[in-house]
Parts: sequence; structure tokens; C-alpha cells
Amino acid sequence: MTVTKVVDGDTVYGDVDLGFNIFHKEIIRLSKINAPEKGTPAGEKATKKLKDILSGVGNLVIRTNKTDIYGRYVADIFLESEEGEYLNQMLLDCGVVVAFS
Repeated sequence: MTVTKVVDGDTVYGDVDLGFNIFHKEIIRLSKINAPEKGTPAGEKATKKLKDILSGVGNLVIRTNKTDIYGRYVADIFLESEEGEYLNQMLLDCGVVVAFS
């Protein structure tokens, strides 16, 4: 997946590569985390942190879990690198989002 827009601290728009040169535009909600509301100082901080982490990152690997009540895919997102860093956990470690089940 390639991120095309960061919506807020826990939601992104992206182009998902389905293979065979087929791409699908999708809204992805990061699983097991919750960012403060957009428009609040804490929400802006979370959004900025997510943008900073994703700047310069090419492809991401996603593992979808389900869709939420708004029809967004809920997913675990990993940076495509040797380490395969877990984006959701990176945001938790920075203290800009909180965990939930």
C-alpha cells in the first residue's frame, strides 16, 4: 500500500496493490489504537507524528482485520523494511495515541 493522505492520527487513505497491476483506493483505520480527535492540540500532534513517520516511506504492508461501522478497513500496518516496523506500535511508543481492544 502507498499512503496518499493522512486523515488524522489513526486513519489514512491509500492505494492498495492487489497484484497484476491492479490498485484499489481504500480508507485504512489503524487497529488497536485511538488518536485524539482532529482539531484538538493532541489530535494535531498525533496527525503530525504519523505524517512525519510516513514521510519518505514508499510502500507499506497491511494486514486487514475487518471493517468498522463506517466501512473502513481496520488494519495493522508495517513499514516495508528489513525490520518490518509496526506502525501502530510506533505511534503508541511515541505517546500520541492510546491502545484499546
